[in-house]
Amino acid sequence: SVLLFPNPTHKMLRMLDDNKTAWQQYIIYDVTGQICKSGALPSGSTLDLDVSELQNGLYFIRISGGDRVINERFVKQ
Repeated sequence: SVLLFPNPTHKMLRMLDDNKTAWQQYIIYDVTGQICKSGALPSGSTLDLDVSELQNGLYFIRISGGDRVINERFVKQ
């Protein structure tokens, strides 16, 4: 499984994957379903995503790689 922290976050959202899955991309959506940020993910078990430019609120992140997709939520303060 993937752990996202800190949650809530102010500037950086860290993604930790103990299984070292080959994640390829992420998409961050707001509560209305609008895409706020997306990009490729470098390989590695720990990744940092800069979310400082997002407005405060609730967001959803979709992380995909190969045949795996996970959806999580986080709060930006």
